[in-house]
Amino acid sequence: KRQIEKHITAAVLAEVAREHLRGRRLYVATTNLDASKLVVWDMGLLASGGGRGRSNSLQMFQKVLRASAAIPVLFPPVYIKPKRGVQLRQAHVDGAVKAPVLLADFIFKRPAKKRELYIIINGTLAQENSFKAVAPNLKDIASMSVSGLLNELTQQVVYRGYVRAKNSGTAFYITAIPDSVPIASDALAFDQKRLRMLYRLGEASVQRSDFWWRSPPTLRTFDRVAVR
Repeated sequence: KRQIEKHITAAVLAEVAREHLRGRRLYVATTNLDASKLVVWDMGLLASGGGRGRSNSLQMFQKVLRASAAIPVLFPPVYIKPKRGVQLRQAHVDGAVKAPVLLADFIFKRPAKKRELYIIINGTLAQENSFKAVAPNLKDIASMSVSGLLNELTQQVVYRGYVRAKNSGTAFYITAIPDSVPIASDALAFDQKRLRMLYRLGEASVQRSDFWWRSPPTLRTFDRVAVR
């Protein structure tokens, strides 16, 4: 909360609002636990003061960002009122609970002369863990189980994005951290040494012709969209 309030200032909000008026869009997703549904926030509209009559756009902008990073169980939910003037509050957490990658239908429906979808996965798409055995304790078993569930959910969301792209005439591109890179032992530990290694790897990899894949790397033969 302190970090977000430090970096997301009124000046930043003004910049987001200005870019929104120029036609650029910034969307952030949270999960409404009470309704068990994904909520997509138009942050540019919110920054421009169009958030259902919110009296404090900056505070609302900060709360949405905080909610989008609130990993369930590890962090408490952020309570947000659905609109100004009501006492009801809804518990919002990380949007990854419903959609690790934000690919909503409305994105594909917007008019465009040329449409390209680029997906950057800030992790690996490997479906198997070959780096670390599960320790016989509740914490490690729970951690690996959740990781497995999130990985499978990511695979499904990416596949739906691939199908939506093909059906809407959108060019599809995706990339992720190579499977050869061991996963972090603690996803919440911001290890500078590891982050610098990943940054250098990204710099070197982006120059390669195979940096962007034209379909999900885990796609099976009969998953492919048939040519019509």
